[in-house]
Amino acid sequence: MYTKILLYFSIYLALILAIIQAKNDTNTNIRNFSICGGWQPLNADDPMLRRTLVEVEPQISEQINSTHLFRIQIPIKAQYQLVAGTLYDTTLAMGGTNCTKSDIDNILNCKFLEGIKFIECYALIWIQPWVSFYRLMELHCDNTTDLTTK
Repeated sequence: MYTKILLYFSIYLALILAIIQAKNDTNTNIRNFSICGGWQPLNADDPMLRRTLVEVEPQISEQINSTHLFRIQIPIKAQYQLVAGTLYDTTLAMGGTNCTKSDIDNILNCKFLEGIKFIECYALIWIQPWVSFYRLMELHCDNTTDLTTK
């Protein structure tokens, strides 16, 4: 008799705890959890991101509709996702330089034009650094940023 009461009480207690847990799960903000394979915030000064931006800067500049090369002034924000490699989702401040597109091989020597406003670009970049693979997947530029060269 007591074992039946203890069994029913245990089942009742387990049901109550399951209901409480389910209620707490629905009130949880999913953005507080790190999902495996999901987007993760990234510091714009991350060394791997910086190396990646150097590698794809010529690809970005080639896609911007201008006779001059554009360079990355600063990464504004970034996040990453681990896939078959790494995807970087970035917002960049880009500025025109004193170099023309024919100088693409010397882009690192190009200087920003004085007094220009920078444009804001969204770039999706896929890398596999172990095989030296760096590809610009998407690029959208439209807004000017508050940055100005001096």
